[in-house]
Amino acid sequence: ALALPLRLPPADLACAAAALAPALLPAPWRRTLAGWARPPREACDPDRVAMLARDGASERIGALSAAFGELAEGYLGPCETPDEQTLIARMRERLCDGCPGYGACWAGERSGAARLLCDFITRAVEWSAGDMEQPLFDAEPTPELMRRCRRGRLVGERIGELLEDFARARQAELKRGAENRLISAQFLQAKALLDGMAEALSRPVRLRDRQAERACAALEAAGVPVGDVLALSGQRVELAVALKAGCWDRALAARASEQLRRTFGRAYRPEGPWGRELRFVRRPRLRAETGAVCASRRAGAPSGDSHLILELDGDRLLVLLCDGMGSGDGAARESAAAVRLLARFMEAGADSAHAVETVNALLLNRSREDMFATVDMLVLELSTGSASFTKLAACPTIIAGDDGLRRVQGGRLPLGILERVQPARTRAMLAPGDTLVMLSDGIWEAVGPDGLGALLALGETDMDALAERILDAATLAAPPELRDDMTAICLRLVAA
Repeated sequence: ALALPLRLPPADLACAAAALAPALLPAPWRRTLAGWARPPREACDPDRVAMLARDGASERIGALSAAFGELAEGYLGPCETPDEQTLIARMRERLCDGCPGYGACWAGERSGAARLLCDFITRAVEWSAGDMEQPLFDAEPTPELMRRCRRGRLVGERIGELLEDFARARQAELKRGAENRLISAQFLQAKALLDGMAEALSRPVRLRDRQAERACAALEAAGVPVGDVLALSGQRVELAVALKAGCWDRALAARASEQLRRTFGRAYRPEGPWGRELRFVRRPRLRAETGAVCASRRAGAPSGDSHLILELDGDRLLVLLCDGMGSGDGAARESAAAVRLLARFMEAGADSAHAVETVNALLLNRSREDMFATVDMLVLELSTGSASFTKLAACPTIIAGDDGLRRVQGGRLPLGILERVQPARTRAMLAPGDTLVMLSDGIWEAVGPDGLGALLALGETDMDALAERILDAATLAAPPELRDDMTAICLRLVAA
């Protein structure tokens, strides 16, 4: 049978031989052929297969990220607004050619005509930013215009349409540029997210067999019917525990968490879904106790301040405070939109500066009215105590610790005022026992740094109570007619 002229791969040939072996070969030879029939061990190694799949996925994501980067650059082309010099030449041709005063006005040393045409351009730009249904020039020219130009009565007839076309074209190009900047910022945001995904996929995930064995023995001793335990160590440490039968419930998960804490000296929290298998993720060494309070400028009116405290992946805590321009419904909408969008970007793992730039472009693009919201953002890493502050026209943050008071300054310009914003970014290390206070300007301007320092010196450890004290102090200090919306967020870092 082995001598048959078959063109088969060695492994297939060995399988065929092994099938005929019982009738043809002694037992030792049969065992040898059976070993040949099995594929090499490394070909079926699940860790190797998983590693190859992760590497391939990381490369594809990286390629897509590079494509998004090129798209972002492509949308950042120059804004080609109509040329003003060409416009002035055309206006002069229509209005001034043949005028008896041309020699003194344009050909002479007087610059009044040039200034007048520049004023017309300025008027057209302002007209395009307002109600373009109204005529650019009044039917009856003003006395000043008649003094400055002999053909003042002909201005609207001869150059009005030319100026309106210029203003509309300029406004459309500026809008297109703003839209392109928003699209570019979104592509940059997508690129940053894809880069993070590629980096996460490229990180090695180690199997901790010894830890899995200890966890399995400890859970069995606690009466948990364990079928299998897999211990993983990558971006975070977690245990995947599968039951022999049935599904996890909260009581059984609580018993398992307590047993793991006793065994390893660290807290583990269960993370769903609640099926036969459940993951237990090691909690960070630090914990943040928070409290927040807010009050509107007028009773019954919505507050222009919006805030959010949210847990992010990777043992991070996000604290956001945005103050909309003014007070009331409009300011509330602006600040709420900024908080909502920034939180979504940060949940997705976006870079804080890119997130602020994208939200700023959206606020600028969706309305001609002045819209802005200040941004005060804190991302706290609970595994290390590292705090990252991103501020745009926000009030300073006060940190009280064993070494006294520290101040983190805010940025200069609010969100939505300029097309390109540069938020202030600062990093600081927090230690257990440190207390941090983030405020809107309604409280900062009423209480001031000295008043806040005196309140923090009282040593209050309940963050809700501390926030209430700060609000009460600001309410007493600010007269009703001078009050603004007020928000105070207090955070205290403690050992978990």
